[in-house]
Amino acid sequence: MTVNNTDLFLVERSGTSHKLQAQNLVAELQDTDLMLVERSGTSYKATGSDIKDSLGGGSLPSFDIDDCFSCFEFTGNGTSQTFNLGLDLLSDGGMVWIRNPTGSDHYVFTTATGNNKALRLNNGGTPGTESNSLTFTNTGFTLGSNSTFNGNGNVRAVMVWKCHTGFFDLVTYTGSGSANTVSHSLGAAPRMVWVKNVESSGNWAWYIESEGSNGFSEGNVTNNTQSNNIIWDQKCPNTTSFFLDGTYSFSNENNQDYVAFVFGGSYDPGYPVRFGTYWGKDQGPFEVPSFGDSKKPQFILGKCTAAQFGYSTQAAYAIDKASGMPGFTNSGSRSIIWRFNTSTVSLGSSGLTYGTDVFKIDKNDAIISKDSHKYMYMAYRED
Repeated sequence: MTVNNTDLFLVERSGTSHKLQAQNLVAELQDTDLMLVERSGTSYKATGSDIKDSLGGGSLPSFDIDDCFSCFEFTGNGTSQTFNLGLDLLSDGGMVWIRNPTGSDHYVFTTATGNNKALRLNNGGTPGTESNSLTFTNTGFTLGSNSTFNGNGNVRAVMVWKCHTGFFDLVTYTGSGSANTVSHSLGAAPRMVWVKNVESSGNWAWYIESEGSNGFSEGNVTNNTQSNNIIWDQKCPNTTSFFLDGTYSFSNENNQDYVAFVFGGSYDPGYPVRFGTYWGKDQGPFEVPSFGDSKKPQFILGKCTAAQFGYSTQAAYAIDKASGMPGFTNSGSRSIIWRFNTSTVSLGSSGLTYGTDVFKIDKNDAIISKDSHKYMYMAYRED
């Protein structure tokens, strides 16, 4: 008998029964959940941790967040400046995301697309050549005289990802227009994958594990997660590959070149990258599971994936300590939410607070929290 993606598994959680779809089992199964298993005619209860280990969703690679991620603000000097971060982007690969804290453009440079070429997370264009902008180095990156990124006296926020086992990987591939298996080197099953056509314009295609192998999101627009049983070939990524099918210009058009951003993490506490889902509400604050310790998140990325009762969904959002995040200092005393499709919105000094193993959202805005809206999130622990 074949198990379908939408088949339900019954699990016991804190004495209460819960139903989890097969396609979301590894993503949503908690370590302390119990499932009934039969072995050699004898029934026993296995823990969620044991189940995930056997399915390849456990035993995640360990790492320190500051070995592969950096988030800071800087002031441009109009000429050239080098950032020595201890991150070998030139050899290991990675990306640099630069933003004007008061603007709306999200520029992403990657080692896959090369020096001085930037994609924009807030639109679907191809990589644009930005002369004298950014060059990758063995310790970080160097900025040139391009005023968009290094204008004299201009403050910019920057986030840096280095490819690292369990954390992040960059992949390039060519579309086939049919079933296509793309290898990655994350060393774990991805929790999220972004795909961008680098030859033709088109929206960013997002795979989000909590939405399953039939779920398709577009990070830079306000669509719901769409049901599409072709784009990811009805298969969740595994520890070595992700899967595509169909002739879609944004993911797998024949002879088109693509770059994929592959993100790792965990749905359980105690890991430096935490994934999860939540339902928003108008009247906060409400608690979102964090890291199981006293560490604050230094970066949160989220996306409204569903809206009920005719409400509209939202593009992705990001909050980071460099652009402005409660609990961290910055030059402009900012506290903002980045929206991927338009300008920022104020978060406020009390819009995000922190507990021992949760962070609390108190912001009535559909981009991050609204009644009858479902959201996914990825949070990075402070170093």
